[in-house]
Amino acid sequence: MALVTGGASGLGRATAERFVQQGARVVICDLPKSEGQEVASAIGENCAFASTDVSVCLQSLMRSASREIVRSHPLLDLVLSTCCPVKAVCADVILPVCQYLSTVRRHILSNLVG
Repeated sequence: MALVTGGASGLGRATAERFVQQGARVVICDLPKSEGQEVASAIGENCAFASTDVSVCLQSLMRSASREIVRSHPLLDLVLSTCCPVKAVCADVILPVCQYLSTVRRHILSNLVG
């Protein structure tokens, strides 16, 4: 069983698809407004969707995903974060150095620590 954040699009979706192709069961997590449910259905019966916002906290993610995990498989083998837990910034916006470093730090920590 794998849990993939940011699973409704991009790298997260591609990873979830590949995991299922290789025989894994996957729960994709993404924002409530995402196309997560449609993506999970398109990937197949070994993929489920849990609506969550990982920018809130990892605890929120696990609460939202736990129902799908328990229903699909009693053991969680892997958590893969492919989302960015901070708000997107347009390319033409210039951030102060301290704000930029804070954003990068949060992104790195969310991927390394969770």
